[in-house]
Amino acid sequence: MNKASSKRTGSQRPLLSDNSLLLASFTVLLELFFMKKHRLFLLNSAFLILSVVVSLLLAEGILRLKNASIINYDIEMWQYARKLKKPVENPRIGHDHIANAKATLQSVELRTNSWGLRGGPVTEKPEAGKRRILVLGDSFVLGWGVEEDQTLSRRLQSLFEKRGDNVEVLNGGIGNYNTQRTVEHFLAGLAELEPTDIIYLASSASAEMLHDTPGNFFMRNSQLAVTCWLAYKNFAAHNEGGKQGLIQHYQELYQANSPGVAIIREELQKLADYGRSHNTRIMVAFMPDIRFLTEAATTQMSDRIVEIGRSTGMPAMSLLPQFQNDKYEDLRIIAGDFHFNAATHDRIANVLFAALSDGGIDISKTQ
Repeated sequence: MNKASSKRTGSQRPLLSDNSLLLASFTVLLELFFMKKHRLFLLNSAFLILSVVVSLLLAEGILRLKNASIINYDIEMWQYARKLKKPVENPRIGHDHIANAKATLQSVELRTNSWGLRGGPVTEKPEAGKRRILVLGDSFVLGWGVEEDQTLSRRLQSLFEKRGDNVEVLNGGIGNYNTQRTVEHFLAGLAELEPTDIIYLASSASAEMLHDTPGNFFMRNSQLAVTCWLAYKNFAAHNEGGKQGLIQHYQELYQANSPGVAIIREELQKLADYGRSHNTRIMVAFMPDIRFLTEAATTQMSDRIVEIGRSTGMPAMSLLPQFQNDKYEDLRIIAGDFHFNAATHDRIANVLFAALSDGGIDISKTQ
């Protein structure tokens, strides 16, 4: 190699300058630093999420253990909706009972037959010569928290049987039903049972504008989610006036020109028309909210239901006078649940029996 080529070879500069090498090294170190920080952030985030999930699962488990040993009205109603109800396409009905189902709710077995009625099997048509009375209404008629043989339907049947009458009384009560749902459900399916008599027991919820919502995954499956949601609703209700706010709600709900009252008029007219066209005896009766027996709002509800029932040509009565001198604690099923206890069901059955058979309100003739 000549001197010239050696000189040229020796004079070549490195591919990276010292500054470039330093910058590259710094970049690599910076990337490693941020990768480490990123991994640390991901690990911390994953640990936080895992901690929250474990805490929620633990809270859910503790809550379920507690509710398994101590009756919680709201959770029991939630279980009722999950185990014994199904949605229906008709929005005027919203939901129905699952047929041939069974669940233990409020420490009481609640079973349905092939018609979705509470109780044992029922033939499609009544036996020849047998009087078939169908009692319609909401969870008060259903007999929430009361043994099947202590419900007003069964007690009423027992009273007829003791007198030697050939009568069967069917329980058509479904929780969270208003007048519209009750009448539409009867006309859509239960009319096939061909009852000779119908008793519609209206309640404070009869004029409510109800809407079924499927809810999200958590509300359908988590007692913790339901408990938190109900706590929020109770807080909101407290801010809206608590008991007095609810009483005011009923006063507005049963104003003569309210939408709910208009629906009651429309639906009870349908029921009355059915009775006339099928020679079915029908009676309307009002069951008071036992929390507000002495409130003017309850008297307003009572008068409104009786007036509407009679305006359609059907006999109508109110059960309010039977309970105005009673204490709420003596009529309810348990603390925190204002459904009727077994003794109250028995009293209602006796009042209805007298109205049906002893001239109090004579439904022996089609109105």
